[in-house]
Amino acid sequence: MTPLPDGAAVTHVPPVSSMIVSLVLIAAVLVLRNRRARPLRIDRLWLRPAISIAFALVFLFSYPPPLTALSASVVFLGLVVGVAVGWQRGRFMRIEVDPVSHAMTARMSQLGMILVVAFFAARYYLRGRFLGPVPAASVTDALMISAASMMLAQQVEVSLRARRLLAEARARGGPSAA
Repeated sequence: MTPLPDGAAVTHVPPVSSMIVSLVLIAAVLVLRNRRARPLRIDRLWLRPAISIAFALVFLFSYPPPLTALSASVVFLGLVVGVAVGWQRGRFMRIEVDPVSHAMTARMSQLGMILVVAFFAARYYLRGRFLGPVPAASVTDALMISAASMMLAQQVEVSLRARRLLAEARARGGPSAA
């Protein structure tokens, strides 16, 4: 065993087998959960992102990372990556509008599920890794902000697209289920 340089922290790096088991479980849950379309309520799409963002902000301000340019950059990178992944994930969702009742359903595509598993794999891999001069608190905050921003961006994209599809269905005629 080699000694650590002064100031170096010992971090726990989860074994690869544990990561593989976790990813397989996440993939299985996603496949089972998304086998059939679920009702889509446009008026409730904001709930989960609001709770997630509130939790992330409370955690971020309760335990702030050291305020340096590097820390801020890492957290901002987490935000940007989360928004990009969330927007793509939202684009991959299949949204259907019943032409008669205008009831809406949504289902995640297989590509969207792969994107989520890859996102979790990257988060799992980065957790506990020594990242040089980047404080661990900044990495933790960036991962939390990325998850919250991913959820928000996905719901915004789904909401915009669902509203457009519903307006198109209503313009074609038929009874309204409003």
